[in-house]
Amino acid sequence: MIALNHGILITHLLPLLQERGVPEATAILAASMIGPMQVAGRLAMLGVERYVSNLGITAVCFLAMGAAALALLSAGPASILIVVFVVLQGSGYGVTGIMRPVVIAELLGRRNFGVLAGYLALPFLIATAAAPTIAALVWQAGGYDRVIWLAGGLAGIRFLSILAAGAFTRQRQVA
Repeated sequence: MIALNHGILITHLLPLLQERGVPEATAILAASMIGPMQVAGRLAMLGVERYVSNLGITAVCFLAMGAAALALLSAGPASILIVVFVVLQGSGYGVTGIMRPVVIAELLGRRNFGVLAGYLALPFLIATAAAPTIAALVWQAGGYDRVIWLAGGLAGIRFLSILAAGAFTRQRQVA
């Protein structure tokens, strides 16, 4: 879900913003700021990591990426919502890159971690490769609004999934 959300939005960001009437220079600037926002998100995580659980941080990242899609959906040619999208998408994705192995170890244990992480990397890589094509097919079927809704929906599914995984793990530890 992470790879699909990010891959869908990032690979189609320039034409998506063009469709919304965003000037080319602004669209390029927005796309180029996603990477620095990943670093900013990681720095922000350092400030809160001792106060928030790993699952909590991960859930917030997924919420941020869902909110980023909503901001993008409402963004216009000279909208502050483009900045909101860049900050939330970049920082959310940047932190999930760090949290993915941490959460895998926390939820599934450290025993055979390499094997588990390797198995879980396969769908991530497949989704990364498939995201541009999936976005193109959805765009052809109904435009970039549908693409953005898809990306936002993926973030929502991830958010609910991490909550369910956390609840299941806590329940299993109590039993």
